[in-house]
Amino acid sequence: MNFSFLWIIFAGIAWGLDGLLRSQIAGVSPLTIVTVEHAIGFVILAVIGMNHFRFPKLSTKAWFALLGVALFSGLIGTYAFTWAMANVHYSSFGVLFLLLKLQPLFAILAALIFLGERPKKSFYPLAILAIISAYFLSFGKSGLSLPALGDDTTRAVLAGLIAALCWGSATVFSKYLSGQGYKARTMTAFRLGLVAILGVIALGIMNLLGVGDALSLPTDPSSFLLIVTGVALLSGVLGTTMYYRGIKHTHATQASIFELAFPITGFIIDIFVQHKTPDTFQIAGGIFLVIVMIFVARTKK
Repeated sequence: MNFSFLWIIFAGIAWGLDGLLRSQIAGVSPLTIVTVEHAIGFVILAVIGMNHFRFPKLSTKAWFALLGVALFSGLIGTYAFTWAMANVHYSSFGVLFLLLKLQPLFAILAALIFLGERPKKSFYPLAILAIISAYFLSFGKSGLSLPALGDDTTRAVLAGLIAALCWGSATVFSKYLSGQGYKARTMTAFRLGLVAILGVIALGIMNLLGVGDALSLPTDPSSFLLIVTGVALLSGVLGTTMYYRGIKHTHATQASIFELAFPITGFIIDIFVQHKTPDTFQIAGGIFLVIVMIFVARTKK
């Protein structure tokens, strides 16, 4: 049995835990946070792997794939996720992780289009069950009817859906890059560096136009850098490296299911950190989500 999927699950856990650190950053624009965290991550990997660091000779198609990962997953997806959390004041990790509930559908669609992956018919009901389970994991019993959402929460959910689309599509691009023969650490470094460059360009354009996320400096720079460095290490360096190592031997459609370790982690954070008691529907959703992961892990195709 191929256990590469465990790396993707560990990556999802790391991405979920970094929300605790992001919640400590206030008064700084999400785009600034995303740009700085990716720049720090790139520097860390460059220093660690300086003796073995080499510029990858990628084909034109591979460069477009790397640009797609950086733009959709690194910049737009992470920005939407950070903005969504800040927009509801980091009040509920479980609800905000709605953004991953539709990610498998986007990944399956993108895998069919770009990679020609056609999973077994039994995969589709598993994917639907995973999405339903994750939905009730977030909303609990209130999910039986459309949750009553305030304006801020509605905007946060829409941002979450954008992140789901971006991350689901980026899963496919990452799968393509993993087959090019480059080490996970190398691809992670160039992804982080490219996102940092795109972030600087986006900040520059927004500042010139005077719209959106104008560059905002933290009131306590030392504390800000310490927290963002933690985010870069946990989510950018550790999480992304484990993800690339796992997806090399995992189908993109399967990977999208294993990444749901992210909302499970958010659910656990809600219980032990946010001190929110889960209802029966949330507990059932979490159990079914784990069962689905096990079944998908045992799927040969």
